[in-house]
Amino acid sequence: MLNPDLILFDDTDKQVAAGVRRCIARLTPQHSVTSRRYAISTLIKEEIDDHLARVLASYRGSWSWPLLDGFQLSRAWLTTPQCAPAEPAGMTSLERAVWCAELWRAQVHKAARSARARAPKPSPRACERFCSTLDTVIALMDALSAIRPRHTHGPNGRIALKAKGQHAQYCELCWRETEHYTAGPLRDAQDQRLGSSRRFCSEHNPQIAASNYRRDLKFKDAFANEIQFIRENGLARKKESVVFLPDAREPSGMALHLVPASAHQEDVRRAAYALVHTGLQGTASDCLALQAQGWSSQQTAERLCLTARAVRLAIARAQPKLKQAELLRVGGMPS
Repeated sequence: MLNPDLILFDDTDKQVAAGVRRCIARLTPQHSVTSRRYAISTLIKEEIDDHLARVLASYRGSWSWPLLDGFQLSRAWLTTPQCAPAEPAGMTSLERAVWCAELWRAQVHKAARSARARAPKPSPRACERFCSTLDTVIALMDALSAIRPRHTHGPNGRIALKAKGQHAQYCELCWRETEHYTAGPLRDAQDQRLGSSRRFCSEHNPQIAASNYRRDLKFKDAFANEIQFIRENGLARKKESVVFLPDAREPSGMALHLVPASAHQEDVRRAAYALVHTGLQGTASDCLALQAQGWSSQQTAERLCLTARAVRLAIARAQPKLKQAELLRVGGMPS
């Protein structure tokens, strides 16, 4: 059902990694985060909880441990953090489970970032193992939350054969949450009056004349394709911030990709957004790829059918774009 190789990060604690593999191997089409008879939480409790608790308790580096106070992976779809906002009204059992998991996922994401930010440079092996384990937890939560049960109970007690997606969590053009999702308890009662978008964030709402919808619409397909590429190739597990991967469609034979800061959906979308919006694809990507392989400006020019001066200009212009992309990738600037 799930491919553990796309979930596990390279430096994940070995016992946690083994538990994740056993948990995934035991999954059946009947399992879901809301099922009682086929409960995913039972598998996690038996295979992962104890090992993950040991990792959290044994890490001696500095990190914001209060973020995960009370965290137990098997109960992430059942309980909420102490700092959780008020529960939105009218949610189905599935929507509530995913809502709880989203809150805990955000806490795990912040905890990993705090450990990386406070660690000395270069990061000690213990820090890399700790953060990679948390990244694996995030990727596993994402994968398990995506599993939809065959039946789901609604607030009025009836049974629906399929969980109904009332709105998207993330904007179709960027990493921000949609207006409808962020409206919280108000989204059902006041949706018509507020006119909140179910597909776009406030920055890209096409009903607002001053939004960036028109500017960014042309990047929609490339943005979606890059998100899919990052997930399918497990780029979030790589340690570099920029990677060059083989691509026969490019004149250089290599394509530039940005590595997400973590496996969290927001970071994946940030990396994809930064790549397609900063102009790093095309000639700039080809020149940087060949430069990374040790090619001179003249050799690169001959390979790409350009002049040596054009290559040098492309590389020089790419440097500020790389800096801007890095800020976008790690959340250092809004757009």
